[in-house]
Amino acid sequence: MIVWRPQMAVGNDAIDADHQHLLTLLNDIEAALGEGASGTLLRQALTRLTEYTDFHFKREERLQRQIDYPDHADHAAKHAALIVQLASIIREIEALAIDPRRDPATVERVVALGRDWLIQHILGEDLRMKPYFVGRSPAFT
Repeated sequence: MIVWRPQMAVGNDAIDADHQHLLTLLNDIEAALGEGASGTLLRQALTRLTEYTDFHFKREERLQRQIDYPDHADHAAKHAALIVQLASIIREIEALAIDPRRDPATVERVVALGRDWLIQHILGEDLRMKPYFVGRSPAFT
């Protein structure tokens, strides 16, 4: 399970709330896998994750343009690559969802991919925006 920490905050309420929600969605998927949830429930959770990721990336890229973030184009390209990675992770989770054996080691490997997918992006990329939000209201949208 991933726990939100204040050091993950970029200083914008909307983006930080999005990140927290994405963490919650990943945690829900992890819990569902661990509890042996049905394929239907997992697919619904994966759909929510996919849709919210798309929503978040669009919002983040719009805000980057508004704050004249110099790495906007590179960041948008990384978002596109992350969408491809997420699709791959989702395919693996869907395969697990129909596997009655659901090997715990495989579950953990796939869940770790999801965790890394989000955490590496927040800590490795999104935190670079933090200085560009300084001096703006945290509620800036």
